[in-house]
Amino acid sequence: MLAEKLAGMKVGDKRALASLEIGYFPATAIVATGYDVERKPDANGHRVFAVTTKIDKTVATGDLELDGDGFVVSRKVSAPFELVSTRRPQ
Repeated sequence: MLAEKLAGMKVGDKRALASLEIGYFPATAIVATGYDVERKPDANGHRVFAVTTKIDKTVATGDLELDGDGFVVSRKVSAPFELVSTRRPQ
């Protein structure tokens, strides 16, 4: 759902977003999550965003890359989450 909120952002635009999500650590619970997003220049024909995620006192930074249809191409998140996901072309 984050990708839907980024439609129409131009390079350099910034946006603060908030959501309620299922958290898994230290226990499963519904947690308030904040996102600070900045549109970066396109790369490889995809839209790129710098994303800072805030859950309680935990902060992680990363990048989100979307294709022309708004689908996630790749997502990278720093420690403490250390997440990397990449969609493979079919």
